[in-house]
Amino acid sequence: MPQGDYVVVDAIALGQSQALGNLKWRQGLCGQVLRIDCGNGPVDAVVASTCNLNSDSCGVDMIGKTWRQATANKPPGIVDCSVSLTNRNPIRGNNALCYFRPNSETSNAYYAILGVVNTGGRISSSAVAAGVAGRRNNDGWFEFNGAGSPRFTPDAQVVFSYEDGSSSTFTIRNCLNGGQVKIFQ
Repeated sequence: MPQGDYVVVDAIALGQSQALGNLKWRQGLCGQVLRIDCGNGPVDAVVASTCNLNSDSCGVDMIGKTWRQATANKPPGIVDCSVSLTNRNPIRGNNALCYFRPNSETSNAYYAILGVVNTGGRISSSAVAAGVAGRRNNDGWFEFNGAGSPRFTPDAQVVFSYEDGSSSTFTIRNCLNGGQVKIFQ
């Protein structure tokens, strides 16, 4: 996750357990806010990564403080919880935000790694920057390769499309520097 003014301070890693149904890990869920209820009241947490990729052995893996809050301080282990997608944004503000991937270049006209957060629960499915379709990695960010052409100039358009058919449009200059990776503690 990029650096930002987070209003959701709890985090989870999301797995591919069949019990999660349509919320099992897929790349567009990174950065979404899920509501977890383990019987002690709901806790909103941002999906910050995946756990046990390509395995059905992980459902939701919570950071320590999220676990303690969701389970009323139960010792680490396995508990049954309900999980639902919210339309809450993890970073302060009401609008979608385009970010450069943390620790990546922000002024390379030939190559860019971009993502979108604060989508109000809309799940990104594809992206196009300067006419180039993005290729997604396991971490959910879109890679754009200009194939030797300096396409990713400040005025180049970036369009993120969502599973619901809507989209968000930015220019490269509007994409924020992700800084260092956000560590939730």
